[in-house]
This record gives sequence, structure tokens and C-alpha cells, in this order.
Amino acid sequence: MEEDRTASRDSPDEIEKLIKGLKKHDDKRYSRELMEELNEVKDEIIPFGEKAVSYLVELVNSDGGWSRLFAAKALGNIGDERAIPLLVNLLEDEELGDPAMDALVEFGPTCIPKVIEKVKQMIARPREEKHGVVTPTMYPLLTIGKIKCDKSVEFLNKLLDDYMSEIPDEPFDMGKKDWKYANVNFFHILDAMVAQQNERAISHIEEARNFFPEPYVDREISVFFCSFFFSFTRPFHRLFLLFLFPQGEE
Repeated sequence: MEEDRTASRDSPDEIEKLIKGLKKHDDKRYSRELMEELNEVKDEIIPFGEKAVSYLVELVNSDGGWSRLFAAKALGNIGDERAIPLLVNLLEDEELGDPAMDALVEFGPTCIPKVIEKVKQMIARPREEKHGVVTPTMYPLLTIGKIKCDKSVEFLNKLLDDYMSEIPDEPFDMGKKDWKYANVNFFHILDAMVAQQNERAISHIEEARNFFPEPYVDREISVFFCSFFFSFTRPFHRLFLLFLFPQGEE
């Protein structure tokens, strides 16, 4: 009897049944009850492990709605590295970028080389005339920020240095297609660096702050650092004051 239950549990038919359980909700409106039900189905899929990966990949690549989002989450929970390239590509999807980021965080440092390569590709790619409200590199950068490792720290520090070195002395439009970092938001770099909480970032952020005129205090920078202030470790308190009150820095 136990063998029969195990065989049923491992059968493709059972996986397909659960996949259909995700897809049947695609056209429904958001509700807490719906999210709970979809989470329950996702949690039933996860124990199938690598046997479910191909089904989930196919679902993510479909035109589904909620099912794509929860399939991406399931891939992160299962942790099969075959899913990493797909999830990395999803980072530039405005709808699936956030769940793809959360899924990749489950893989930890293993996925960082692929995510870094994605950022480099997006930087090299010309800015599109029409783009959504999300800067293309936002989710890739935030993914790097959430995964603490040497490769993440080194890449973010160098990216900030390179970004600042490309800013000309005269005023210009950072959204211009021909600017090297048109696909990168300055604050997303800072966000990722703060998430790392690594002291090696301090000198790089200080150098970036010194680029601005001494009496200059950018309101957006102030709001940014205020929002993270209480999560900072002690070395980052000084950075907070540096950006808010540059004239008071000794």
C-alpha cells in the first residue's frame, strides 16, 4: 500500500494535475484566499523536486497569469540549478521580476555569475524608446544586493565607480540612449550596496558622494537613506550622515 502511494506521488499524472490546479486560477482577481490556495498547490508541487522542473519551466514560459508567478516561486524552492538561466532572464520582466528575484535568492551565491552577466548584457544593450516604469536592471541589481558574497560586493563596488566615472562635468540627460548607463538607476546600485552591509562599500559610496557639490543635498538621496537608516549596521550610520549633511562632515 505504501509503495502504491509513493508511485502515485512520483507519477507525471499527479504533477500535471497540480499544474492544472495552478492554471485554473489564472483569470481570477487577486484575493488573500486565492493567494493562500495557490501557495498550497505550489507547496504540493515542491516535494516532486527535479521531476517537476520541466513542467514548471514550461508553465513559466506560457502566457499564463498567476500560475507563472507561482511556478517561478516553486523553481526557487526546489533549487534545481537548471532553472537559473530561466529565472535570470525573468528578472527584466516587470510582472515576474520580483518572484524571479526571490527564487534566485534561494540559490544563493551559485547564481551570482549568471546575474552579473545579465546586468552586463543589459548595460551594453541600447535603451529602448518605450520601456516600463521599472528600470531594466532593477531586479538583477537587487538580486545581487540580497545575495551576500565576495563576487556581489566586488561587482557592485566596481559598478558604482564606473557609473560615476561616466558622468560628464556638464549637465546631461541620464536617460539618453547613447549614455553607457542609461539602463541603470543610480539608486538601485546604492540600494544593492546597502543590502550587502559590507564595509568595503563605504569608501566607494563616499567617493560617489564627493562627486556632488559640497552644499548639494539631494532630496531623493535623503529619502533613500532615511528609509534604510534603522536597518544599517554601525559603519553605515556615517554614510547616512554623509549624504544628508555633507557640510557637517569633518
